[in-house]
Amino acid sequence: MQKKRILIANACAETTRIATLLKKHGWEVQTENHPDRLAQVCRQFKPAVGLFRLDDTLTGHHLAPPLRAALAETQIDWIAAVPRRLIDLPAWQTLLYEWFYDYHTLPYDPERLLVTLGRAYGRALLNQNGGEQVEPQTLEYADFIGQCANMRKLKDDIRKVASTGISAMITGESGTGKEMVARLLHEMSPRKGGPFVAVNCAAIPGTLIQSELFGYERGAFTGANQRKIGRIEAADTGTLFLDEIGDLARDLQANLLRFLQEGTIERVGSAVSKEVDVRVISATHVNLPLAIAAGNFRDDLFYRLNVCNLRIPPLRERQEDIIPLAERFLTGCVARQKLPPKRFASEALTAMQRYTWPGNVRELQNRVYQGAVMSAGRQVTPLDMGIDDKIVPEIAWQTLDEVRGLAERGALQRTLTLCRYNYSLAAQNLGISRATLYRLLDKHQLGTGDDPDDEADIDADKGASVPG
Repeated sequence: MQKKRILIANACAETTRIATLLKKHGWEVQTENHPDRLAQVCRQFKPAVGLFRLDDTLTGHHLAPPLRAALAETQIDWIAAVPRRLIDLPAWQTLLYEWFYDYHTLPYDPERLLVTLGRAYGRALLNQNGGEQVEPQTLEYADFIGQCANMRKLKDDIRKVASTGISAMITGESGTGKEMVARLLHEMSPRKGGPFVAVNCAAIPGTLIQSELFGYERGAFTGANQRKIGRIEAADTGTLFLDEIGDLARDLQANLLRFLQEGTIERVGSAVSKEVDVRVISATHVNLPLAIAAGNFRDDLFYRLNVCNLRIPPLRERQEDIIPLAERFLTGCVARQKLPPKRFASEALTAMQRYTWPGNVRELQNRVYQGAVMSAGRQVTPLDMGIDDKIVPEIAWQTLDEVRGLAERGALQRTLTLCRYNYSLAAQNLGISRATLYRLLDKHQLGTGDDPDDEADIDADKGASVPG
């Protein structure tokens, strides 16, 4: 645990009196008046927080760049003790904003100072627990911080599914953390002592994926100089994670289906079947029901894989989780890269809430890391993160009816395009009747196109009652 130590810089007679007071309240105190020695003292004394007395002899110009560099090198939060008359000056405001966690107006008020230092000490403890001393798994699963309703449901579903051995399919957009959910299912299952083997079906060339999954015998093909164990066999007694299963070639889907049904595999070049005990978890960003309708994915394989479905919501549906996630990523990055303590500027918090995050949590993590590295001071700005006004639009206020209308129109357009304007299939995937579909198309003035499969009963369907 971080000891209650404080480093006081640029001390004076009054500061000595305050040091005595702090010792009575359990603080270990060290003073240092030479800026060049601050970092060295911090490495030896290991203070939780620093108190720096600013006065007229130290202007903003005198503090840049040598003293600012010295403050940054200490890697602790500093509290500025500053005369009240200086706080309203722009140069001092900038200095306090960029380089200090908080400030205390002089003359010293012991009670108020203890509260300020207590907050800084609490932050030091949080940084320690959220950074270097946290177990690696805790940081790895930071994406699943979140208290919004759909994340609470996802966590409950993960706990339920993990304890079983059934197949599960994880769906969600790229960057939402599908592999992390798969790893959670493995680590929380009775198979956690076995291997976790991940296969990205989209990243392996079609000519190699069969030998990668099932392995091969020596001499099975040119270049097969020795036997190779496939990914499925390597996952024996553990978990096989098939990422981007929607991109698996159809001719290989039959082989995978046979394995799921029989629990056996045959290496390429072998006629001998081998039993394997593997739990299969799959993931995809593809709409598999639409892929099945288009003839690109086997429905029998889909039902084997999709016994339980876990949907990860995109970050734009987790609005209240954006800032807690960003704070966690920033704390972890600062600790791992040994950067000075940093925090988000208020403009960065606003920009993160306004940004749509097309890359989801993966993009948020990357931009926070970028901001932590690129920020010159203690404040991470939108420009540091690359989410300035060039990519974050101004807020356009809309009524709920307008938002619903835009979402409804967008869903109709996307589904019709994916279904190639087959109205029966589009209505089925939208979960509505064709009569309701026609009414919505008319409402949003969307062309109906040609639907040759439906021409025989369009009139009858239009006459059907429309759900209220």
